[in-house]
Amino acid sequence: AADAGRRWSREEIDLLLVLAPNGVNLNWVLRELPTHIPDAVSWRAAAWMSDSNKSEHRALESMLTTEGELRVVTANWESLTTPRALDFLIELKRTARRGVMLVGDESQRAKNPKAKSTTALMKELAPDTAVRVIMSGTPILNAPWDAFSQFSFLRAGLLGTTSYTAFRAEYAELLPHEHGVMRHIELRLKVKLMERFRGNEQRVNEYMEKYSPQVVARDAFTGLPKWRNLDRLESLIAPHSFRVLKKDCLDLPEKIYVQRLFRMTAAQTRIYAQLEEELRLELVSGELSPVARLAAVGKLSQIVSGYFIVPRSGGEVNEIMPREKNPKLAALKEELESCIAAGESVIVWARFHEELRAIAAMCAAEKWTCAEYHGEVTGKGARTAAIDAFESGEARIFLSQQAAGSTGLTLIAAASMAESMTVIYYSNTFSLGDRVQSEDRAHRIGQRKNVRYVDIVAPGTIDEKVLAALRSKKDVAAVVTGDARRAMEELLNFDHH
Repeated sequence: AADAGRRWSREEIDLLLVLAPNGVNLNWVLRELPTHIPDAVSWRAAAWMSDSNKSEHRALESMLTTEGELRVVTANWESLTTPRALDFLIELKRTARRGVMLVGDESQRAKNPKAKSTTALMKELAPDTAVRVIMSGTPILNAPWDAFSQFSFLRAGLLGTTSYTAFRAEYAELLPHEHGVMRHIELRLKVKLMERFRGNEQRVNEYMEKYSPQVVARDAFTGLPKWRNLDRLESLIAPHSFRVLKKDCLDLPEKIYVQRLFRMTAAQTRIYAQLEEELRLELVSGELSPVARLAAVGKLSQIVSGYFIVPRSGGEVNEIMPREKNPKLAALKEELESCIAAGESVIVWARFHEELRAIAAMCAAEKWTCAEYHGEVTGKGARTAAIDAFESGEARIFLSQQAAGSTGLTLIAAASMAESMTVIYYSNTFSLGDRVQSEDRAHRIGQRKNVRYVDIVAPGTIDEKVLAALRSKKDVAAVVTGDARRAMEELLNFDHH
């Protein structure tokens, strides 16, 4: 925002377009821009929202004709897949008389070059812009080629090639075409293409030559992908990036990690052991697909949290453990009681909607003011109100879901009014990015107090293993869905003997 203000003052741009995660784009308008744009800059801003009211819609429309001021329009990444929103952004871009600065906040959202939003970004918005900027604390999470689209957005060929296929081949050891796995994949693909092209073998061969499948080889012992030339990729990225670690530039307090242990009930333990054994058998038989593996690990996590599928006459039903009998919820309650008694502000992260509902109900029963920010809280007003309530101290507890609130938010003002800050993980997602980003919501510029991170864990369960993997900087989802048999066996306590 400050850079855009300076560029406007030098008459280099008159329009700033910002793409950000849903909700974060509104945060730009309400909080970030007023804080960071220089006082000497005359500016106005509006956020594109799918549910804009009449006054907000008028504010957006006025951006098409405003002159003499820096115009700032923010939109969420998903808006690029909506014709109405994309058409507006394209029309807005055409009205720029000086130049356009285009910013991708949490740019890892555009890492997939085949995604509809990435295609729209590259073809419709990026061309003919004066300045392009990407921002992300975690631009590369799972694979080196996460960098391709993000840096191609800055300039085509910036990392040495404009071909995504060639880029993948440069930084990974790929299985050769004669490998059994590749022959199987190509045979299945050819069958599907013959149907698609109605038996035209020439078109099928041309397609397969152009879009030949690429499968990364994996280490036989660790099951990890075989990357290569990473030093070369680092040298290509370095001249075009500015990376500063918090510890190098900020006087931030230490992160303190604590585990709050609890024991599952006998019923939970029995159902957990039964499902774990079924998964072992399916793993041995080879029946678990990558997607099924991830779903299976998720079911184990759900059992630990107190809701699970149980057999009933006529089929299976979801059973939710009563709130007063749920040991994980009881552990959270005790932790919250201690935090509130100590005058702390608390952020609680949970993965599943059933968990969020149970936690909110418990807080209501205890008469604890709880600000909710997650997928079931709809409308920009409700989410903004939740942030305001927590940051003002009106709400002592901020309840959120990593998928909704782990990026773009700064939640430190509450700590300045409280004795300290505690962040509780009722459950973790399998994404390393979610964990890193969600931790940093309370550990940012301005934080002067220690932040305590509490994980509520049942010993010997999948949650303990997922937490250990995340702490070792492994993205569990990537490990489980990849062809990493050994890692999956370890997650299930698999016994080879």
